[in-house]
Amino acid sequence: MILIKLLVAHILGDFVLQSNNWVSHKKEKKLGSIYLYIHSLFIGILSYLFLANWNEFTVPLIIFVSHLLIDMWKISRKPTSLNFALDQLFHILVIIVIWISFYSFEIENIIKHLKELDLNKFWFILFAYVFLIWPSGYIIGGITKKWQKEIENDGLEKAGMWIGWLERVLTITFVLIGQYQAIGFFIVAKSILRISVKKKEERKLTEYVLIGTMLSFSIAILVGLIVNYIIFLL
Repeated sequence: MILIKLLVAHILGDFVLQSNNWVSHKKEKKLGSIYLYIHSLFIGILSYLFLANWNEFTVPLIIFVSHLLIDMWKISRKPTSLNFALDQLFHILVIIVIWISFYSFEIENIIKHLKELDLNKFWFILFAYVFLIWPSGYIIGGITKKWQKEIENDGLEKAGMWIGWLERVLTITFVLIGQYQAIGFFIVAKSILRISVKKKEERKLTEYVLIGTMLSFSIAILVGLIVNYIIFLL
């Protein structure tokens, strides 16, 4: 829970409680922005409050200093997606290192619980997700290949692939946790595409999408039911 508290403090401080004005001021003034220092101090204070260990100042101080140094590095770089990802990675790594260094007793408890887990169930579930993300996509592509020439695909590059991945991952997740009504909601939502189509060309594309969608749902549901049955037997 200590790790979670530190991560929550970071997320709240970096995303929820930091205003756009602060971000703009830091971009404009760089190291001269007062909000650069206030923001880092604020995250240190949040960490101190969430940990609720009132005599321990070392961890909040390290978080304050490290956050400040990382943000100083970030504002000196171009605002790209890569630099944003690196910035967040550095913050999280610092939190993890603090957790490992100061709270090793939590890690020992986690290792103890992991040893007690039934890894057979884990491997079946992992196989199901891997199968649904990759091999099943090739299966669906092979079945629908004969209709691909009849449609004009001017959509986003690889959008269909990502949509298929998300559909199958969400579907098997809902099956594994027994939330079948959520799957019905997805099917209805995708079926709405079919209702409003009038042009012949659009109708072909919509029917092609729905065939792929139904195959995607069917495979994910079937795999999920099989995995659930195997887990029940184990």
